[in-house]
Amino acid sequence: MPKTKPGRGSPGRHKPCPPDLRLAANQVIEANVLLDRGETVRAEEIYRRVIRENPHFSAAWLGLGVNLLERGDFAEGYRCLLRTVAEAEETIRRSPADLVSHIARANAQKALFRPAESVESARRALQLAPEARLHSQMLFLMNFLPETTPEAVYAEALRWNSLYAAPLPRPPRPLPNLPDPARRLRIGYVSPDLYEHPVMKFLLPALESHDHSQFTVVVYSVGRKADARTAELRGLVESFASCPESGAELEERIRADRIDILVDLAGHTMPIEHFLVFARKPAPIQVSWMGLLCTTGLAEMDYYLGDREMPCPGTERCFSETVYRLPRASACYRPPGGVPVAPPPSLERGYVTFGSFNSPAKIGPQVVKVWAEVLRGVPRSRLLLKYWGMDTETMRQRYQGWFARQGIARERVLLAGVSPKMEYLEAYGEVDIALDPFPYQGGSTTLDSLWMGLPMVAMNGRLAAGRSTTGILKAVGLPDTIADSPERYVQAAVFLAGIVDKIPDMRRNIRQALQASPYMDEAGFTRDLEAAYRDMWRIWCRKRRAMGAAPAPR
Repeated sequence: MPKTKPGRGSPGRHKPCPPDLRLAANQVIEANVLLDRGETVRAEEIYRRVIRENPHFSAAWLGLGVNLLERGDFAEGYRCLLRTVAEAEETIRRSPADLVSHIARANAQKALFRPAESVESARRALQLAPEARLHSQMLFLMNFLPETTPEAVYAEALRWNSLYAAPLPRPPRPLPNLPDPARRLRIGYVSPDLYEHPVMKFLLPALESHDHSQFTVVVYSVGRKADARTAELRGLVESFASCPESGAELEERIRADRIDILVDLAGHTMPIEHFLVFARKPAPIQVSWMGLLCTTGLAEMDYYLGDREMPCPGTERCFSETVYRLPRASACYRPPGGVPVAPPPSLERGYVTFGSFNSPAKIGPQVVKVWAEVLRGVPRSRLLLKYWGMDTETMRQRYQGWFARQGIARERVLLAGVSPKMEYLEAYGEVDIALDPFPYQGGSTTLDSLWMGLPMVAMNGRLAAGRSTTGILKAVGLPDTIADSPERYVQAAVFLAGIVDKIPDMRRNIRQALQASPYMDEAGFTRDLEAAYRDMWRIWCRKRRAMGAAPAPR
């Protein structure tokens, strides 16, 4: 579910820069702070000044590239990121231990949606020195790689915990929370993504439906972005705290608020200083939910919240947390708009258009190979890929080139960029059949596709990230096009292509099935969530009493 910003790293933070670059590194750090605050114009001025004086300094090219992406200039931003990689690799060739260049390269590759390359660059950087932020990024990106197993993610997450979380001191004073199983509970949600972000499609309806007679809800924002969605959220909860500056501030607020159950909504995609707060256990119960589709590895994270399909049954041992499965769905979904369902475009065009509006990070060479088989199996068909920056020359060369090497003519692969919310939904009217990526399946995009009535093909995986669409399709009552092999995936797509324009009201029926599913039962889902919280709390109370902690008077 998460869509994370590209990282920039901190030049000079772990290994001193050469004397001639020390000033440049400090200036880049200053610009990074400005960019985090949303002062993009001032940040750009500093990046460009550093580049004029030090044209081969990869960290400055990285900062400028990310700055341009933030401002919507994807074409120039990608060019700067490609320059980042080139400059970093040249520096590494001359100075293999240059940590700044290793980190810049890994971050640029992530921003260019090249997870395999970024993971490899991060591994090489981490051999030089441990770096929690980069290590978290690598752990997250491992979930996009076809060779990654749940066991490998678990091992890396435990390693992360041992390096950065386990050494942190735990506060000596005990938590004052009353171990009363029936009392009103204080629930705290922590996220950097409390703005117009996919997470809000799931969080807002749950917050709106909470039973405030039984639960006091506190939200902690650890990001700098805010918009109308943030304001909407503020009105739904008893307390909203903005803590973007430091983890210490966040921890102090959580302890002062006497939170009973603290819910992590971002995991390893959260700012590292805030994520490490969970390692110091400021609340009796800590839960990872929704933002990270794998284990956190944290010894102090008590539960991982999933559903019957996610994580993959049988992989529970690959979680440091206790996997708690909600009975019907892992989240509830509120559509981003009421755009009507459009008829399948093949009725007018005479050919089928497949489509995916997922992140390019999810659409790697192995996905392209299978999708090329789909296009070969359906003569005259097209594939539409839509995402921000997808319409740039950088992405056109990548995807049309990859498909061309699989024998698919370039004109059959259509690329479209970002668009406003309503236009984004309307663009699903250009697609007959949605193709879900793998091994990292869709989440928010899957639900948007179903809302717009698109039949969908998906591939099961063992990673938790490879089970989100699986769980959605089963909950909606559409399990027949979930494949367990590339061959079956192609067969399912070809089968749908043969019937998509022949079944009246198929698209309207798919929307109705989603509306009738647990994913759009906001009140019912929230009752399930609250029942899980109450169950976790009762377990904690029993453990406290077994240890001899009697409840204090009310």
